[in-house]
Amino acid sequence: MLTIMPDVSLGFIEVTIDGAVTADEFEGAVAAIDEIIARHGKANVLEVIRRKKKMSLQVWWRDVKFSISHFGKFGRYAVVTGNQWYVWMMRVFGAFNPMQVRIFAMADVEAARVWARGGSPGKRDQFVDFRPKASNGIPGVP
Repeated sequence: MLTIMPDVSLGFIEVTIDGAVTADEFEGAVAAIDEIIARHGKANVLEVIRRKKKMSLQVWWRDVKFSISHFGKFGRYAVVTGNQWYVWMMRVFGAFNPMQVRIFAMADVEAARVWARGGSPGKRDQFVDFRPKASNGIPGVP
């Protein structure tokens, strides 16, 4: 299920993924993002991934084409997840894209929302580090 909450006046959209995504849900999100981009030039996004995104091959391919065709059209992109795969993907994708990307823990949804809307999360710089920690608490491979 994909739920969207656009705020066109602010150039912001919140997308929540909670399992399977249908073609209609995906197209609704695309239309809302395109409306924001048409009005503001860029869209700021909060993507909350509650459960793994599942989609048909057709919707997945549409997602790939959308991402390529909208390269450079995102300002801030906050991802809230506990899934290492998405963290890795966003780090790679963010490295090649001129948007600002931050990854937040599930407990920090509100801080992610504030940051994605253009503010400061208020706490220390929010970043989720999923690297394993050694017994002394230092990130690394145990």
